[in-house]
Amino acid sequence: MNSLQPKLRFDETYCETMEIEGGQEVVLRLVRPSDKGLLLEGLGRLSPQSRRFRFMGARNSFTQEELDYLCDVDGLDHFAMGAVVKGEDGSEEGVAIARFVRSKDRPEAAEPAVTIIDDYQSKGLGKILLKRLVAAARERGIRVFHSEFLRSNFKVAQLLDDYAESSVILEEGDVVTVEFPLPKPRLGERLSDALHRSEIYRAFVDIARGALPVRFGRSVNAPK
Repeated sequence: MNSLQPKLRFDETYCETMEIEGGQEVVLRLVRPSDKGLLLEGLGRLSPQSRRFRFMGARNSFTQEELDYLCDVDGLDHFAMGAVVKGEDGSEEGVAIARFVRSKDRPEAAEPAVTIIDDYQSKGLGKILLKRLVAAARERGIRVFHSEFLRSNFKVAQLLDDYAESSVILEEGDVVTVEFPLPKPRLGERLSDALHRSEIYRAFVDIARGALPVRFGRSVNAPK
């Protein structure tokens, strides 16, 4: 990335632990090419109704080409973030995924999608992921989200309710199309983003991930 460009908070080093309703902790991080197995496992844990709502029809598996498309993303025009639960042995269980894909004919617009396995729905995770998705899109120059969903998908309607005041809503048969400008970040969000982009914060994250060694030494002024 050009050194003159602002650093992205939501890049490959991004990792955030959140507590959802019920006290369960989930870890948010970007999707990796190695996550194809987690994605397939997550699809298997979606109910038929959740699959229909997400894919606007039946879906029982993914082809290898589809898995490549969903996991081998560039992080700019196609951005994907996952929510995982960590096991005591360090293993991960994928419980949700959120992504946006930039429109080819409207570079300032993108289509978002949030998918959560049934066991983790209605716990506030969807709002957390959409909020992070909005922030990641903003820092990539996206200004508008547009989404299509089935009229009977009340959970998506509730998820988008926070943006309803500025939304343009079109209805055609069973399909609802919603388009809304991304809200400007509030002061708290701006301060949080600045912190997460700082070199000191990133160093602590790298230490926690084991990517940066910690060296302990005696200060030159310390008594012998």
